[in-house]
Amino acid sequence: MPTVTIGGEVPEALIDIKDASQTDTLGSCTIVVGATQFNKQTFSSGDKVVIERAGGDEWTGYLTANPTDESKGTIEIKAMDSRYELKESNVSRPFFQVDSGEIVRQVIRTKAEERGSEDVHRGSSLAGWESDMDVFELGNLASKQLHEKGDDVLFGGIREGGSGTYRIRFTDVPSRSVPGRAQIYKLETRLMVNDNADQITGEVELVTDEGLSLVWEIDPGSDGFTKYELALEDAEGGEIESPDTLEYRFKISGDLADNTGFAIDYATTYTFEVVDRESPLGAGGVRTTERAISRRFDESALDVIQDLGTEENYHSWVDSNEVVYFEPVGSEETDLQIVRGETAVTAADFDRDYDGIVNEVKVQGDGIQENVRDAESIRYYGVSSREEALIDESIKTSAEAQDRGNGYLAKHAWDEVAATFTIADTAYQSVEKGSSMFVDWPSADLTGYFVVNEKEVDSSGQVTLGLGVRA
Repeated sequence: MPTVTIGGEVPEALIDIKDASQTDTLGSCTIVVGATQFNKQTFSSGDKVVIERAGGDEWTGYLTANPTDESKGTIEIKAMDSRYELKESNVSRPFFQVDSGEIVRQVIRTKAEERGSEDVHRGSSLAGWESDMDVFELGNLASKQLHEKGDDVLFGGIREGGSGTYRIRFTDVPSRSVPGRAQIYKLETRLMVNDNADQITGEVELVTDEGLSLVWEIDPGSDGFTKYELALEDAEGGEIESPDTLEYRFKISGDLADNTGFAIDYATTYTFEVVDRESPLGAGGVRTTERAISRRFDESALDVIQDLGTEENYHSWVDSNEVVYFEPVGSEETDLQIVRGETAVTAADFDRDYDGIVNEVKVQGDGIQENVRDAESIRYYGVSSREEALIDESIKTSAEAQDRGNGYLAKHAWDEVAATFTIADTAYQSVEKGSSMFVDWPSADLTGYFVVNEKEVDSSGQVTLGLGVRA
């Protein structure tokens, strides 16, 4: 029986431990003990729980409620693993071209606090502005009430026959409106172009206080003023290197058929501040993934970690020091192998029950749909009884959809334990749970690297390993 401590104390009359495991989902366990006076009075909600098993395997968490007296001579003590507070921490912010591992670090350590709107400009002064248009001046249209902010609008003009790209640049953006690297939810701007011949496309580029350049494409249209709400996660990278800069660009197809005017009213950003989050958890075990993404999240911190883990085929867990780990599934590879006819296997069991298995998935994003299959799982289990649908409008590209589908199948196309091998070789006692191991057992259609999810050593020294989830 494992050793259990709760709040530093060992409970009396330990009877059973249910469901204590480290998984990507929030782990929970129930500790069943005798209904002694000590157990009734000693433990309470918030106490730290540590469960140690033979071989050094450990589970840590906290009591989420006071022990329950079942009136049958036993008490149930319920706990959740140390990540439970991440489930209660909400993430509501965008990221722009940030490594997905760094996103995990940030949601563990920090939170975003909304700061409100900040003026970039109000279109009421030429100070700080420059342009290569034929005409660039204040519109002097205050009496027309065309503006929503300030007391005028900026006016630019290009004569008939003009071609190429024209720019209107503002080099005096207040740093408070573009804080940090990219601490904005969105840029809002209002402008008008009398493009009756439909010859003009546009871009808006904003450079933050730390020099990160953000570019959005816009369709200027010809139906009066248009308000654009440009979300951070929809931006692309730009080329302007000067911090605190805003530029409007208008590209003309062919030669302008007529004189064309441009009016710019205002630009505003909606910003947030990144502050440290009060948490006992550390992020020292989080690895970078070498994949930068742009996305907005509106979910719990734990859900963010799980979603990114699915895409990257990473798993998360927390150690006894309350350090969160985010690392590739089966990232530690053992040199030992299980090969039919070579390894001293005394017993082998194969679980081909595909209840709960998903080896086909349809991923739907923002105008994107990809069908993804796991051919190895289909060969082992057969086609799963249902095709899962994953819907996430934050997915913008086919590559992201493929990543999400492959990551999902990596975790769901195989049981945690698809095969169990008992081995009469003490060398296998050194195999650690969570490591990947090569298996070649052709008669069971098992060939490749799998993750060791269970390990037991009996009194004779034989080792039983449960493997599943392809590494």
